[in-house]
Amino acid sequence: MITIPSPNDTGLLRITPANQYAAMDGGEIGPEPFVVYAFHVDEASKPKTGLDALLKAIRKPGVCKSDCLHTYLGGLNLADETDDSRFPFADLPIGRFSASELVQGGAYNAGQPPLCLADISQTAVRDKLVRLIVAETVRRRGEYGYTGLYADNFAHPSMDTPIKWADTIKYLTQLREALHSESLTLIANTAMALGHDALPTADVASIAQCVDGIGLELAANPNYVRTPTQLANLVKQWQELISRDVRVFVFDEHALKEARFYAALAMVLQGGYVWQPQEYDRQDWFAWPTLYGLPTGPIKQDGMTLSRKFGRVVVWADLDKRVGGAK
Repeated sequence: MITIPSPNDTGLLRITPANQYAAMDGGEIGPEPFVVYAFHVDEASKPKTGLDALLKAIRKPGVCKSDCLHTYLGGLNLADETDDSRFPFADLPIGRFSASELVQGGAYNAGQPPLCLADISQTAVRDKLVRLIVAETVRRRGEYGYTGLYADNFAHPSMDTPIKWADTIKYLTQLREALHSESLTLIANTAMALGHDALPTADVASIAQCVDGIGLELAANPNYVRTPTQLANLVKQWQELISRDVRVFVFDEHALKEARFYAALAMVLQGGYVWQPQEYDRQDWFAWPTLYGLPTGPIKQDGMTLSRKFGRVVVWADLDKRVGGAK
């Protein structure tokens, strides 16, 4: 069974969203541990050539320190069969499903039309979806060497989705079992704001039991974590995930400009991967795992600031100011 490497072994792992940075070929990736969590080539003139070049760059000797290459595929969303803007395709073709097997989903992003989702409340639809997704993931493994699936479009009911949480859990459980039978891992990208008043910890515990990793697009999002009580709940729910050996992938719309803040947060909470484009200049936080190692003290909270000792150094993250560092 292939497993996703544990950030607990290094304190922190950086992840590279290579799907959005196909120009990486020939560039320096750097010696720090990182994981390529998913990729395809967006709107490339020569898509297969672009993806082959990207894989070649990643697989240079000493570049990818873990064998953790997950292919991106919508876990619920279906798309028009003529949509060829990504290679490999990002969503299963809607033509594989009848109208009675579909449901209109929340837009997830303001101003966008509703998503067309497979109705996973139906057992037959879940079976079909799992069969198609696993077959495609296995095919891509054979062609490109992927080791798992990064499945998108999941959401907690607090985030405006028509899909019931119980159905999501049933589906993810079935999908993960099918992927594991093929020695593939599952990361589920999920709109779920840890610390949010409308997110019960029991729901966090339930998804932790049916995924290998979770992508949190709303990690420490300022729209949902505004008070010390909500922050304390975020810590509790994060620890619920990592206590069950789930890898937590941290990113949202703020992550590009706030990567250092998220790195500090992941160091304090442990068990996190931080989204940072490889093309960015080297950042001081890249070296934190090597310099500071694992924590030597408990998590401390002072209002909206979290901190933790790493030997003689304290790593801190201020959720009000969206800054973090080591001192």
